[in-house]
Amino acid sequence: EAQFDMENAQLFDVENTEIVTDYEKFYDTFDPAFFRDLLIHVGVPKDLAHMTFYLYSNIKRRFRIGQHLGMPFPSNRGAGQGDTLSTIGAITVTSVQFRYIDYLFPMVRKGSIIDDRNFRGPRDMVVGAVRAALEYDKDAGLINNLPKFVAMSNRATDRQELRQTLFDGHHIQVALEDTLGGVTVSARKGIRCAKQDE
Repeated sequence: EAQFDMENAQLFDVENTEIVTDYEKFYDTFDPAFFRDLLIHVGVPKDLAHMTFYLYSNIKRRFRIGQHLGMPFPSNRGAGQGDTLSTIGAITVTSVQFRYIDYLFPMVRKGSIIDDRNFRGPRDMVVGAVRAALEYDKDAGLINNLPKFVAMSNRATDRQELRQTLFDGHHIQVALEDTLGGVTVSARKGIRCAKQDE
């Protein structure tokens, strides 16, 4: 969808900006109490939500250094990556966030692959949507990896504006191409064409 939106914008000469965002240690930052309450709110059986809370708020972890395991220590934050219940939590938090963004910025299209989200549409609306997502993430106890954020636009003037735009006090990368879920998304007029004005 992201590449289709970019090519469609170029074909019909309309503005299209895309910002790809990334969580830092997505599963490691899950707050078990928040996710228990979220799961219950969206209809997951209470016993299952409580079991998940109990599991992740009472877990013991170990550091592995080479072939050696350290002593167990308690952890009250984080969830198991690849665990089905953790994935349900990840999908739920993203789905609720996207509904919130739909309410505030209905023109912005969105996509997600677990912890990588993308926001697409007119530059000002996309910037507003990403800022709203950052606020939502703070409220949910999630941390964003701003150095991994990448912005693209099919217009040079929008790329220039994006270079000056701050997100939580940080500039983000602006590029003509990025990889999303293993697929290259390009803002070039033709994929793999000579470098355009940046």
